[in-house]
Amino acid sequence: GGAHGLKAGTDVRFSSLDDLADNFSRGFWSFGATCGGVSYPSSYAAFLDGCVTTFQKGYGNFFLENRLKEYNVYAEDDWKVRPSLTLNLGLRYEYVEAPKEKEGRLDYAYGADKDNVEPRLGFAWSPGWSHGVLGRIAGGAGNASIR
Repeated sequence: GGAHGLKAGTDVRFSSLDDLADNFSRGFWSFGATCGGVSYPSSYAAFLDGCVTTFQKGYGNFFLENRLKEYNVYAEDDWKVRPSLTLNLGLRYEYVEAPKEKEGRLDYAYGADKDNVEPRLGFAWSPGWSHGVLGRIAGGAGNASIR
């Protein structure tokens, strides 16, 4: 084999995602074509007549202070198998915690995302074409590169 170029690293992120989640504090009105047993030609006609199908309203504090933590690591090897061929091999892992609301005002219904394994595979090949149609298309000897 040939030379290896090893790389490794990490990425740690702590994110603050503060949000004003109004959630229908003024109410959310719906108008349907059928309302209170009366059929209207359209939901717009029901609206004009003041016939409400549903109404939703949110209550409470709408300011959320979400916190998110991510931990990522990676390793890769650029292996020069031959002067004309290099293989790029690597692996990355990401662990993303479920968001947490700083004051406990909201509980998210899911846990951490733990199954993020991301392989990496690539190659760089520089064939030594000196004759033929492909050599002329690619630019001749020493000028061809397929990635």
